[in-house]
Amino acid sequence: MEFYKRVRNYENKEELELLKMLAEAEEDKNIYFEVDKWFKENLPEPPFYGDNNDNPLGATTWFKINNSSIMLEHIKPLLDLLDKYNVPYEIAYSDNPGKIIYEDDYQIGVIDYDK
Repeated sequence: MEFYKRVRNYENKEELELLKMLAEAEEDKNIYFEVDKWFKENLPEPPFYGDNNDNPLGATTWFKINNSSIMLEHIKPLLDLLDKYNVPYEIAYSDNPGKIIYEDDYQIGVIDYDK
């Protein structure tokens, strides 16, 4: 099975850079926060993020390819903003992204095998 890696909210340096750039672009800022809100309302939050979103295990989340079309549809506006502001990002595919410590209908959470 393949997985699609997603862009995590507020954790990646690239996203923080984008938010700074959006400070004066009201329409783009609204798009960002609409996408963020949709994901918070529709994608389960893995328990390893904790109350402070600290993620002590260093886990990463990956979309499941076979059940992620709605997620990919809703993340597209965010990817368009990243492109618009020349913020680098990576889309990675893997059939073995790490040791699975969390799974729901749309995503998995993984850590390195040596942890």
